[in-house]
Amino acid sequence: MTDMVRPDPPLLSVIIPSYNQGQFLKQAIDSILEQDYRPIEVIVVDGASSDDTVEVLRNYSGYDEVSWISEPDRGPADAVNKGLARAKGRYASIQSADDYYLPGAFAKAIRVFQSNPNVGLLYGEVASVDVAGQVMSVSSRPPHDNALCIALCICIPQCSAFFDTNVARELGGWSDQYHTADWALWLRMLFKVETVKIDDTLSCWRVYQGQRTDQREKVYSSYKRMVDESVEINQSGFRVRMAALASKHLIALSFAPERGRYRKLLSLCLAIVLFPPAFRWIPGKRRFVPGLQRFGRLITSKSTG
Repeated sequence: MTDMVRPDPPLLSVIIPSYNQGQFLKQAIDSILEQDYRPIEVIVVDGASSDDTVEVLRNYSGYDEVSWISEPDRGPADAVNKGLARAKGRYASIQSADDYYLPGAFAKAIRVFQSNPNVGLLYGEVASVDVAGQVMSVSSRPPHDNALCIALCICIPQCSAFFDTNVARELGGWSDQYHTADWALWLRMLFKVETVKIDDTLSCWRVYQGQRTDQREKVYSSYKRMVDESVEINQSGFRVRMAALASKHLIALSFAPERGRYRKLLSLCLAIVLFPPAFRWIPGKRRFVPGLQRFGRLITSKSTG
């Protein structure tokens, strides 16, 4: 193995919640086992899938680093929390069964943790791929800032995030109160630990019809309720609260049901006015109206002048 982190590398636990994703699961697990970092453990928590998931998992019976269970559960949050309860690693990550890591991701993440023990959450960029694994786009997120991260709708990709296992457990793991359970955990962690964003692309997020993010009404309503109910946001200063308000308008661009072009443009403009620093990083903004970039520069210059 090359590029191993030394000395005394900590155990990294990777939790894979799974349900009827047998066609993708092997690639997810293999992307973990092929990493140039050890020690690791892989914990697959399957919700009693009816496809070939269990058959795929049985093929890993000879791998000491892989453990799995397949039993009925109450959904992704329940599966993730079962995995967190079993995790022995100092650090952990949660990988969807239909996504996968890129080579070197673990070593890069652990190196950050070891160089700064105060870091409890880190994330990198993510490549969006189609069902066949062809890259469609690669994200470009800003350097981490809590308020800006919140303004951009908690722009922490689950598949490229790594975190302190004990902190995640202390915060209750994933909450089944929110469809956006991963965002809800990241939001709580932002106010609990030091967070770092690195520029490396760490994983691939598979985009296809029928995944959870396609349930737009649930994502939209869950996100707004999550922000409104956040004790941490409500107790924060003006900048964070304005960022949170802006995020509720930005989430509408992609997930609000039955919202036409002009209502989306209004949401975009309100978000920019509420939190101008987000303008540079809002994806797809130029398609709404000609001259929007000039308008954004004007608003930003006035806010910083």
